[in-house]
Amino acid sequence: MSFKIQERKRFHYKNLIHSGKINVREGVLRLINELSSFKIEQFIVTTSGRDSLEPFLKTSLSSHLNCFSGIVTYEDVSKHKPSPDAYKLALQLSKKSEVNCIAIEDSIIGVEAAKAANLNCLMTLPPWSSSNKYISKKANACVTSLGNMNKPSKIIYGKGDPISWQHPLRTDLIFEKCATTVKLKMMKHLRRPLKLCKIHVNGQTAGQDTVFHRDFQEDDVWTFIYFNQHYWNIEWGGEFVAQSPDGVYHYTPYIPNTGAFIPSNWEHKGHPPNDLIGNDIRTTIAFSFCDPKIHSHIISQTTRKWY
Repeated sequence: MSFKIQERKRFHYKNLIHSGKINVREGVLRLINELSSFKIEQFIVTTSGRDSLEPFLKTSLSSHLNCFSGIVTYEDVSKHKPSPDAYKLALQLSKKSEVNCIAIEDSIIGVEAAKAANLNCLMTLPPWSSSNKYISKKANACVTSLGNMNKPSKIIYGKGDPISWQHPLRTDLIFEKCATTVKLKMMKHLRRPLKLCKIHVNGQTAGQDTVFHRDFQEDDVWTFIYFNQHYWNIEWGGEFVAQSPDGVYHYTPYIPNTGAFIPSNWEHKGHPPNDLIGNDIRTTIAFSFCDPKIHSHIISQTTRKWY
């Protein structure tokens, strides 16, 4: 009986797709394009069968198929969501650590599958949701949609820890080019050779505070925190603060395309933006460099989880 129901469901789903009545959700195409522009790998991981998915891809995502590095469907695994097997297969295909990946889900079983695969997960509410019974509290954050410029998403929960992930070295040309430019300027200032040891990306929405921390405990390691937003209103706050060993606090306002340069063992933090920022986000890219003589020791410490 269940097999017949599933087959009937697929039949009506395909008819809806071909009729054009199934639209891509708010913000999905925007996000796909933005991630693709930064050469960030994307995978589709679904419990739908390939025969149900392919008509949707051909009608609604035909111009975006080259943005995806792989697709995992019902047929590819024996255990399905909330089992983590589909996500684990995607991780295996991507050859990436779960620390540097995030899942975007719209169902409770999907969130459970992502978390069981040790992935951080953003939940977006399905368009038919009208009550809290569709919201999983296991996600790292939950939003109403992925949002567009003229229709931003709203945060339902998730103002705890700031988004933070370590970028793998030697895998992204854009980050590497930026790191090389920063390194040359730092070497000129310090008058000594340096070698890249970590790239760390952070994001904070309004009220997402963090704690003072050190990137490394050792001497001979330096960090440049790059304020990479293309636009920032100084009234939004978001200044960077570092504490030198003599106890003095050093404040740097968030001004786009500038940054702060500190020894990596100084205590530091980024102040969160205030409510004037609305649904925008404060982002920074931290590039850490060390003396080449201690490079092997330093990079052995750089595999880390989110705050």
